[in-house]
Formats: sequence, C-alpha cells, structure tokens
Amino acid sequence: MTKTVSIIFVLLLSCIFVSGQIKSVYTTLDQKHCKSLPLDPKEHEVDYKGICTGVGGYKLKIANFDLHHILDLVAPGGTEFNVGIDSASYNFLGTKAEWRVRSGKPFALIVRYNLLGENANKVSESVLIVSKITAKSACVIGRIEGSKTQNVQARELADTAGAKPCISDN
Repeated sequence: MTKTVSIIFVLLLSCIFVSGQIKSVYTTLDQKHCKSLPLDPKEHEVDYKGICTGVGGYKLKIANFDLHHILDLVAPGGTEFNVGIDSASYNFLGTKAEWRVRSGKPFALIVRYNLLGENANKVSESVLIVSKITAKSACVIGRIEGSKTQNVQARELADTAGAKPCISDN
C-alpha cells in the first residue's frame, strides 16, 4: 500500500513538473506561411502586409515598407502591440519567431531582425528582440546584440520576462 501511494505521489509530481516546463514553439514568418492582407492605397510605401498564426490564439502581423519591417503581436481579442524594432536603419525580419510557452500559454516572444548597412545590400548586424506577453499587454523588454551566445541570452531574458520592465527605445 505504501509503495502504491509513493508511486502515485511521484507520478503526480512528475505531471506537475512537466506541465510547468518552458518550451519553444516556432512561427515561420515568410509569405508562404502567412496570410496576405489587403494593402491600403493610402499607404504608398507598404508593399506587403501579412498575418501569421502564432500560439494560444495570438498572431503576428507583418508590414514591409521601404526596406523596413514592422511587427505587431495581435492578442486573441484583436488588440495589437508593437513588438518590433524601432530603427532608422534598413532592416528585415528573420525567418522564424520563437514563442516561449509555459502550460500551453505564451509568455514571451523572440524575433530576429537583420540590420542592413548604409547601402542596404548587406547585413551589418543581427539582433534579437525579446518581448513579454501578459494577459492584457505585450511589450519589448530587451535587445540582444549579436554574439556566439545570443540565442541563449535571449531565452534567458525571455524566461524572466514577467519581472522585466518594458523599454521604449529598442
């Protein structure tokens, strides 16, 4: 009897531990995997708008204009939050977004931005933008500069996102 109770207890603890683990889920950000949205004729510079399926009812909305990419997180209720880079330099998104997920709910997002040099024909820098996602909002909490440990640093920041303040200039 004691052995049976011990086994059940260990199994229950294992289920609790596994359900609270953090995992990564990826969204592909290219035009093949995202739904194109109609362009507004008033926005002459915009050459593409698309919406990509995310995690937990969230979506990512992309707009391309004049060698710049704008990225918004669309919450399940339709509210949009800017989770992209504010940069004067030319830039484009990486091919995937990484959602950090706990118990099936996203709590952070990591996206790569490739910054182009002055003549806009060569990537001069690659940065990861980390955003936190809460029940009522989303915002950028950090920018990780290129390095050998860039991905690890971004995940570490993302995994503590709830305790981080929003930054205004990323």
